[in-house]
Amino acid sequence: MTDLLPPSSEPAPGAPAKASFSERVVSRVADVLGGRRDSRRGFLTKTAVVGSALAVQPWDFITKPASAYDVVCGEGNTCADGWSVFCCTINGTNSCPPGSFTAGWWKADASGFCCGAARYYIDCNAVCGSGWTCHCNDKTCDQRLVACNQFRYGQCHQEIACYGPVVCRVVTCTPPWQYDHTCTTASATDNRTVSHSAPCLPGNCPSPIARLYADLGGPGGALGPIVQTERPGPGSSGRYALYAHGAIYQTGAGVHEVHGAIWTKYQGMNTVHSSLGFPKHNTSTASDGATRFSDFEKGSIYATKVAGTREVHGAIADRWYFMGRERSILGLPVADTATAPDGKGRYSKFEGGSIYYTAATGPHEVCGAIRTEWLAKGGPTGFLGYPITGQRTPSDGKGRYNDFQHGTVYWRRDLGAHEVHGPIFSRWDFIGRERSILGYPIEDQRRSTDGVGTFSNFRGGSIYWSPATGPHEVCGSIRDKWTVKGRETGFLGYPTTGQRTLSDGAGRFNDFQGGSIYWGPPTGAFELHGPIRTKWLAIGGVASSVGYPISDVVAISGGRQQASFQSGTLTYDPGTGVVTVT
Repeated sequence: MTDLLPPSSEPAPGAPAKASFSERVVSRVADVLGGRRDSRRGFLTKTAVVGSALAVQPWDFITKPASAYDVVCGEGNTCADGWSVFCCTINGTNSCPPGSFTAGWWKADASGFCCGAARYYIDCNAVCGSGWTCHCNDKTCDQRLVACNQFRYGQCHQEIACYGPVVCRVVTCTPPWQYDHTCTTASATDNRTVSHSAPCLPGNCPSPIARLYADLGGPGGALGPIVQTERPGPGSSGRYALYAHGAIYQTGAGVHEVHGAIWTKYQGMNTVHSSLGFPKHNTSTASDGATRFSDFEKGSIYATKVAGTREVHGAIADRWYFMGRERSILGLPVADTATAPDGKGRYSKFEGGSIYYTAATGPHEVCGAIRTEWLAKGGPTGFLGYPITGQRTPSDGKGRYNDFQHGTVYWRRDLGAHEVHGPIFSRWDFIGRERSILGYPIEDQRRSTDGVGTFSNFRGGSIYWSPATGPHEVCGSIRDKWTVKGRETGFLGYPTTGQRTLSDGAGRFNDFQGGSIYWGPPTGAFELHGPIRTKWLAIGGVASSVGYPISDVVAISGGRQQASFQSGTLTYDPGTGVVTVT
């Protein structure tokens, strides 16, 4: 520090020496402290004020007859000047006090307090009926008016029509529309306030971390007092500072804070070294108005009333965000993201369901009755495997479904939730699922009576599968006839085709291991097998002279078999091996 006087002003020998800059600082400090003994806390408080004055206006503090408080507060710091007080001097925090709301703002350009950028002054107007009355502030040098100026710029909370006077003003280097999302960007400027300040506000050109700390209320805010000053972040990744109840991090993504229960959770996860990374938003209130949350580079932490403080990260968090977070069908998280039982995937539980993820399948939600059905079948370690779609709406708009690696689960209010898997699912999918003649499943897939195959029943029919025949559907009257004949345990056995259309375009049929069942609009469903079926097909089937069958193959006298048709009969004589057409 150099002498304030030029060399030519050096005093003569024996004359009183001129005070240096540092000596004048000491003298001014002595004047401010009043030359009396103070407690250690009082001394530190006063020296902090002096330091603020030196940072803001060192020349004025040294050369002009003003106290440190006067210098820090700047001009217009008395009631007579007509300006409104700063909130931090009456409220303890740089925020609107109870009974007031952010109502509007203006700015002062080229502010030294904001490193040459604009400084923003946000009015906190009284809520109608809140009881605020006009008076002069009596704390520190900020003697400005409290609740006296009936005025409103009006860019914030425009939905609030009734308002009282300006209680106090929040000051920030953060644009108001970022400080409070209700504020618009419509600008008002008053550069007369460029030197206005208060001891409880940041000094000249504060760091981004110091600005945010002040915006959040400083020591009286949610973060509490400083416990570790700013320093480089881990691995030279930005900067950070620690507080009694949280931290502020500065990275390429900006400056963001974490506090409260979310900070405690974040610490337990090893902060920036965790699966979450650095914060990318400040701690905020969720859409329900009660839950608090913080977003990070790779996920979020939510502090809920239902299940405590829970984290969601990675691809699962991305899916939850896409769905609408707590506003989605899933609601709030009720457990941390965890490893699935098979060790291959991860999952997170929410109020309304779960999201499961593997690298092969991606993240997909499973909810409600579908989730209950899936978990009852073993969940990701069961025969259905992991979900490969989220919950979807079928073509008729009435139900819901999820597809899994090896099948699906469909739900409809009147039918419940049922699974279809394996080859039977492949066949149902091929013919059109719920849009097909089969419609929705009405029960889970089961083992066939003979213990060889499996089947699923649907609203419009069934699909049966066996290793020898594959999966095939049987529907309507044909299924009814097949049931009468004993289904897969009868002489017809398993179906070998799905339901097909006859050559006339009107009838339907299914082939089975032991024969066929034919159905026509005028005749109904009847089964044919053996030589009679072979002969009928040879003469043209429904296009032949005899037309559709009107009876099953039945036994008649002499060990013979016979089937009746619309225009004749076919009779088989096992003694001769001949089928006679009458």
